[in-house]
Amino acid sequence: MTSSGGPGIGGPTRSSSRSTEAHGDNSAALAWAWCKEIVEARYLKSPATAEWPGGGFFPEYTYKDFVTDVGGGKYRIGAWVDSQNAFGAIIRTHFSCVMTNRGGGRWELSDFFEVSPTSGLSKQEVDAMKGRMDEGRAVVDEMVKKYRSNKQQ
Repeated sequence: MTSSGGPGIGGPTRSSSRSTEAHGDNSAALAWAWCKEIVEARYLKSPATAEWPGGGFFPEYTYKDFVTDVGGGKYRIGAWVDSQNAFGAIIRTHFSCVMTNRGGGRWELSDFFEVSPTSGLSKQEVDAMKGRMDEGRAVVDEMVKKYRSNKQQ
């Protein structure tokens, strides 16, 4: 199903306006681009002020530092964005989302998790947070597998 609105968790997919020509055959880069678009559209008070890793103030990073291919066309993104809140203060928001490549240029937001806004975290702290988020997701995934297995019996 294709929608003119944004993708939602468990909701309709959306055709990508980002061609694979722009990114080569790099699904991880497309997942990063879609996740950023969703965060800006849905979660930031002032998206025009967004400073993402890999741009402007954070040139030492690339999307590869934040995107993990988890298989099955799914990509987990764990990163942060600095932007103004409703009062004009710059805050850092950490988030994790899972983007699913449905093929044919269609992407779906499969999961989203926002860590409360923080400020001044170092790269090591961000890396540690990303690791803990991935570990937590693995535990949840295992619990879901066990639940589904028990339910089928």
